[in-house]
Amino acid sequence: QSKIDLARAQFDRALASKLDFEVAGADSFYGRDTAFRRYIASKEKFYMLCVPKDTAVWLQNPMTTVDEKGNLKHSVSQIAQQADFKTIAVRPCERGMLTYDHAFVKVWTQNPDSPTVFTEEILVIRRENDGNLSFALSNGLSVEQPILALWRSQRYFVERTIQDTKSELGWDELQALKYRAYMHTLAL
Repeated sequence: QSKIDLARAQFDRALASKLDFEVAGADSFYGRDTAFRRYIASKEKFYMLCVPKDTAVWLQNPMTTVDEKGNLKHSVSQIAQQADFKTIAVRPCERGMLTYDHAFVKVWTQNPDSPTVFTEEILVIRRENDGNLSFALSNGLSVEQPILALWRSQRYFVERTIQDTKSELGWDELQALKYRAYMHTLAL
């Protein structure tokens, strides 16, 4: 199975187990997969999935826009150059409140399997403290911006756990040949 198939199965197990969660988050490997984003939305769950800076989006639905300007495809990094950023506190940390500059832009993305199908999403752009930008797409169009910013920052704890298992527990030296062995080692 591919990593996307495994992620979809893990998502389905969480739903079948009646795990109480509001939003699914993942890195850009999963976020760039349009079908995976659509799958999560089809199960009536929100997603906040990172995407690469060259992800193509439209500022208006190309299927309903008459003027050529609305039909232009942009990369998310191009949109960031003209976006209005505002500072939002996302959570407390040891030095006070952790804040980032965020921009939120309504965009449309194209389904690669059906070139005439476009989906409305919200592009969340976050300026990191070092000035770099990160990008995520969400189906949370009706969700308030501070909540979207919080969702965008929650993957930190997962990434921190993975980093700690590599550096402190030697997980970086694990040579698992099967996904199941990998998951068992992670559980231990």
